[in-house]
Amino acid sequence: MKIIKSYWLEIIFTIFVLIVIFLSITNSVHDIEIVNEKTMPQREEKIGNYDFVNYIERIKQLDNCTVVIAVKDIQGFCTNQEMADALKGLGFGQADILLDKSYHSFIGIYSNGEAVYQCVGGDEAITFGQMVGSQYIYVKSATYLAGNMAEIYVDDVSYAVNNRGFNIVVFDNKEKELIDSVAYDVYVEDIPIYRRENNEIIYAESTVKEQ
Repeated sequence: MKIIKSYWLEIIFTIFVLIVIFLSITNSVHDIEIVNEKTMPQREEKIGNYDFVNYIERIKQLDNCTVVIAVKDIQGFCTNQEMADALKGLGFGQADILLDKSYHSFIGIYSNGEAVYQCVGGDEAITFGQMVGSQYIYVKSATYLAGNMAEIYVDDVSYAVNNRGFNIVVFDNKEKELIDSVAYDVYVEDIPIYRRENNEIIYAESTVKEQ
């Protein structure tokens, strides 16, 4: 009888300990506020709702900035020579390939006034991951059937709109601020802009006005 009584006491004690541990974990989960300390503050003043070419020209006027460009889905239907020339003006010499009406993935990184990386893929997914200045940048560009995404991470934090077309993230290297995050949907003729603000994706406006 003593053995059986001792056995049950051990079971009851074990159950009690497990309940205490469970309640402790549950309470701790509710009390913890998950904050990513690496997230860059977002600058109130954005670059603005310009057409693609003028947006790129505005980028060239910024000091101490890094620009990351990644294509999602398809780049070719409404991309024109003027847009390709704007990209070449940033130093992306392979931009004419993006005029093809076929699928091409694309990653371009421009920092402190020069192109530091470019890659034009085919109908596929391509990636980039390495330090640019003092920050680690990871980018993935994937066409429609190869993953259909444009991911742009800076120090493990996602900043891309991740919309069809050209996704562009601009941040200040010195102040460590997010300047802007937009996407130009070049699949449709009016090439609308979508912008990421406070972790929400909003429609900005059409960049091709009716005549």
